[in-house]
Amino acid sequence: MNNVYEEMKWMIEKWNLTLFGAIFLKRKFKNVSRKYLNSSKNGGTDWNVKQKLRPYREQAEYEERKRKAREAEESVRRIAQRARDQHRKNMRTSDALLPLFRDKTTCANSIREALLALPRPPKPKERREILNWFWASELPQWRGQSPPKWFHGIISREEAEKLLFGKKCGAFLVRVTERIFGYAVSYRTGEGLKNFLVERISEGYQFMGTNQSVHSTLSDLVCHYQTNPITLKGGEVLLEPVGQDKTPPDYEELFQPFENFDKQNEGN
Repeated sequence: MNNVYEEMKWMIEKWNLTLFGAIFLKRKFKNVSRKYLNSSKNGGTDWNVKQKLRPYREQAEYEERKRKAREAEESVRRIAQRARDQHRKNMRTSDALLPLFRDKTTCANSIREALLALPRPPKPKERREILNWFWASELPQWRGQSPPKWFHGIISREEAEKLLFGKKCGAFLVRVTERIFGYAVSYRTGEGLKNFLVERISEGYQFMGTNQSVHSTLSDLVCHYQTNPITLKGGEVLLEPVGQDKTPPDYEELFQPFENFDKQNEGN
């Protein structure tokens, strides 16, 4: 208590207060001292400390409310996105299957037969067709970017198996396939090798089959399945990308138009 009055006396001398100011200041410090004593008697903390910490506590509570609001908003956004994806998948499945069941000339005794009756994507007849497709459809999106480690050129299943030989379960690579105008994800399992065809459609990229999620880029597809299984039964998650084992890389011919264009610009 004496410390309070000593501090008050020092402030009066320091600021050269009038009598009225001194009385006002004295009353103020008495009130502060009384609150401090009451808080101490009740086992509470220093009232002055509480007042000093109050802005920080309010700021922390405000930040916590903001964080919870952001989390709730993000949760709603994820739920909405999943609902939109599911709706698109259902629409694609319905659009593909319903005509088969409506057509009286089609003998579809089961869903499996209906799926087998779905039109297959066109198959390239020669390597040159694959190159032309890649240069026209895929190359522009790689402009100014280096291919990721997992990206490979037009290599066969056997070549992919050699690259993945001896790797851990979850090792993978993505190659331009000769079977369709698209890609194949070669995946190392505990028992051997799995290959999943990736279809290039107008909306983006998806694994072949019904009810598959669509991704805007090939990199987005790979990123998605690095944390989500390709199939629920197999639980295939893309864990370890496998890169090149030779120089030049096996995708060199795919990017030659870029190199030729750059050389022409240098010549000019």
